[in-house]
Amino acid sequence: MSHKSVQFSRFIKISFTYPGDEYDRSALEPAKLTFSEASELMQLRIDWKQEMAKRVEASGQQQQESEDGYSSDEANIHSSLFHGHSPSSPLTSCAS
Repeated sequence: MSHKSVQFSRFIKISFTYPGDEYDRSALEPAKLTFSEASELMQLRIDWKQEMAKRVEASGQQQQESEDGYSSDEANIHSSLFHGHSPSSPLTSCAS
């Protein structure tokens, strides 16, 4: 079993980036939010969560399509060929 240890120097050197009187180091009290500011932040949070859910769902669909081997447009064409429906893609509906 190895024995690990830490040693510190007996000499301490203190240096400051800026002199203490060059800028104010006192803490600032955070400003209180108004009701409208708090409401706006809550709405932003809701919007961000909804947007993230959409992106996660779209990412999952893309992942599934890549695993299946074809895109959703190709799936629509494939489905229309076997079920007699016209394809939903405007590019493929012109080809006859």
